[in-house]
Amino acid sequence: MTIGVYGDWGSGKSTVVRMVQEQLEREKGTLCVYFNGWLFEGYEDAKAAIIGSILDELADKRRAVEKAGDLFHRLRKRVNWFRLMGWGIKTYFSVKAGLPPAPDAAAVTTEVVKTAADGMEGVIKEAPEGEDNIRRSVREFHDDFEELLKKTDVETLVVFVDDLDRCLPTTVIETLEAIRLFVFVKRTAFVISADERLVRHAVQTQYRDLADPGRDLGREYLEKLVQVPIHVPALSRADIATYVNLLFAELHLPAGDYTTLCQGLLKGARGSIGTEVLFTGATAREALGHDVPAALADDLALAAQIADVLATSTSGNPRQTKRFLNALLLRLQMAEARGVPLQKRITAKLMLLEYYADATFRALARWQSAQDGQPVEIAELEAWRREQDAPPAAPAAQAAEPEKPKAGGVRKAPAAKPEPSSPPSLSPHLLIYTADPWLREWLALEPQLAGVDLKPYFYFAREKVVAFQSAAARLSPAARGVLSKLLSESAAFRGNGAREARDLNAADASAVLTALGEAAEREEDLEADNSAFHAMFQLVESRVDLAPALLAYLAGIPVVRLGMPTPPRVANLRRLAGMEGAVDGLLTTWSKEDGNPRLAQASKMMLERLPQAGGSAVSPELPRR
Repeated sequence: MTIGVYGDWGSGKSTVVRMVQEQLEREKGTLCVYFNGWLFEGYEDAKAAIIGSILDELADKRRAVEKAGDLFHRLRKRVNWFRLMGWGIKTYFSVKAGLPPAPDAAAVTTEVVKTAADGMEGVIKEAPEGEDNIRRSVREFHDDFEELLKKTDVETLVVFVDDLDRCLPTTVIETLEAIRLFVFVKRTAFVISADERLVRHAVQTQYRDLADPGRDLGREYLEKLVQVPIHVPALSRADIATYVNLLFAELHLPAGDYTTLCQGLLKGARGSIGTEVLFTGATAREALGHDVPAALADDLALAAQIADVLATSTSGNPRQTKRFLNALLLRLQMAEARGVPLQKRITAKLMLLEYYADATFRALARWQSAQDGQPVEIAELEAWRREQDAPPAAPAAQAAEPEKPKAGGVRKAPAAKPEPSSPPSLSPHLLIYTADPWLREWLALEPQLAGVDLKPYFYFAREKVVAFQSAAARLSPAARGVLSKLLSESAAFRGNGAREARDLNAADASAVLTALGEAAEREEDLEADNSAFHAMFQLVESRVDLAPALLAYLAGIPVVRLGMPTPPRVANLRRLAGMEGAVDGLLTTWSKEDGNPRLAQASKMMLERLPQAGGSAVSPELPRR
């Protein structure tokens, strides 16, 4: 049997596999073997590596090996043959002919290669020849391996293959072919942990000559090999909140208390469907059975502040969540070592912006730098956001008839109508930041930043912190593939990259946009068809949820670098729901620029042609990130 544990990069597949392995190892007669395909890549043939790992584990953990010596010897010979086929066959014949080693063996010295080639002669002489002999050898392999399991008292062999989606396509195929050798071996199961999309892509790449248009060869291949597919879902908002709280609990509690806490929560989680936070600051004392340490209570309050936005930003990805928290703690420790006091909650709020809304973070950095750390723009945006949450003004009452006076009395005047409140007006250059649902949620987070001196927080941001690498360095394998295609010289590849971006989660898609922005900063001609700048618009055509982030990025580009084609591209984004004000605001700002008359002229022309805000119907709707 072959089981596929599928999920996005960082979704927790390896953790799930390790938990299952730990559980199975307690069962008598079950032998578990953990194989990391990425670890062996480039060092050994995948077939030889996986079969050799299984034999090594059997030899190490079973004392009955003496009874199966001949079987081990025969199976080891087959491993040597796989190893020869995978790497040594070309090198062997090259060295024997007096030629230099094959290119893939360039890192190995000639003396080592010659010694290995001499040792291969015996293996080659014993190697099966002809199709009939090879088929017979495979059958004998099955028989010998089944007999080996019997003699070593292994009732069930479970092989966990992890990190397969990190490997090159050739290694992925070799590993899957090695697994295929065991498909019909009794009492053997394989558990493959990988991102299904990347494995399917590897199959499609390896067998591209056989693929028909419209045929998903990768899916067909996996369906034949994997009998039981299991998908690891993204964590819900409540799950992320529980996860963050437990990470802080692990940081502050003794190991025994933490284990007891997890066991209690596990029992209480039965029947839960991920809609309730299982461990919070409010329930911590009851869950722990004693007073909550002050440091933990403080961190639980912080988690309550950021968990919802963090869950949205990471698309429920545990690895990205943990990396963010590690980076937060590192930054706070660096500031403490430098003697600079940073408030934890303000640091966390700003780091959310830094990590998940790069263009807006850069804008805030410019504003605070120009205004001694206290930009009026953030105060204006926060005031606008608070107004959005304010209850609507009561509708004006119908004019009341004047009350008839009693005898000798005075007629009372009707009550004055309440004036409806209107939202504070925003400067045109700030309108672009109102279209993003994520940013609106971030603006509502406490604490508010108006009046806070942001200079020390930005001192420790960006390049000051090693944990914050370029956006490209933080991409998942799937996102790196999309970025590579979007930066390709080929228009067809760029189109494929834009289409594949639709399958990325929100965090990966946002990181790809940021990486394109970083590449665009290094370009001389932003208007070139194959530029990263052009690719950003191409990406947004497929991922309309990134449109607000693109506008925020455009607002930060020096206007002298922008050409006349940019305003029409921006105006085209106005068709998206909720983008009218943001697009109009950016075009209005550009129309008043003296530093680039051509850009100003093009922006004015676009404003004159656009319908009034709220006029035409817009489609499609702008989704939440």
